[in-house]
Amino acid sequence: REYEQLIKDSPDSELVPIVTFDIGESYYVTKDYKNALDIFNKIARDTSFDGLREKAKNRINGIEEILRGKE
Repeated sequence: REYEQLIKDSPDSELVPIVTFDIGESYYVTKDYKNALDIFNKIARDTSFDGLREKAKNRINGIEEILRGKE
């Protein structure tokens, strides 16, 4: 909730992509893959931080592999 408040109060902060990634991670570890994918896709599309973008793409690939395994 504190992360979401930071994003709401300071949408232009340099911390927003980092805390957004952390929110995606929390969805990932609780196996809420749909919400995690939404977050990681947003980061991969929108962030200017190369390292964070690559981490998000790696998570997207991992989630897609997990979901393929459930089919």
